[in-house]
Amino acid sequence: MFAVTVLAAAACSRSSSAGDTEATGTTSLVLSNDGIGLATFGDSIESVAGQARARWGPPETTEAGCDSLAVSKFLRWDGVMLVFSADGLTGYLIGPRPADPITPVAKDVQRATTVEGLRLGDSVEKARQAYGARFKLEETSLGPEFYIANEPDGAPVLLGFTTGLTDADTVERIGAGDICAAR
Repeated sequence: MFAVTVLAAAACSRSSSAGDTEATGTTSLVLSNDGIGLATFGDSIESVAGQARARWGPPETTEAGCDSLAVSKFLRWDGVMLVFSADGLTGYLIGPRPADPITPVAKDVQRATTVEGLRLGDSVEKARQAYGARFKLEETSLGPEFYIANEPDGAPVLLGFTTGLTDADTVERIGAGDICAAR
């Protein structure tokens, strides 16, 4: 089993979290090892919450303790969870797809993609093709979990959950950073 809490160390390998502007004028969410489209790790909760609230409406807010973070504050929308500590944004998790596909958050979740093009609903086979040997998938106490290993140190940079361990199974959630209390 791999430790998801190690993901906070993934900042060594940086990639852009900016999104592509679509014809509608809305920027799609790019899921990267250093943030989620509208925010990068370390951004303040006030800044991120303001942008997210304007985009998706008011969040559900909760707090929880965690071994790797003294207290985590969670902002949740249907299909999106942002994790904060005193240091700002520390992690995110996208998925599963929301039940109501026409809400603004549901549209963002459906369009969200990693830099390499992986989306919710894609097959494990597509994930393996996109990431090659960096894609690691194993059964854990929470079910089938994957992570994308950073080169050359092997530290996880992206993570998620799938419906199973075969190439035909699909990606259910994608995240990065420290999301230990959300697991």
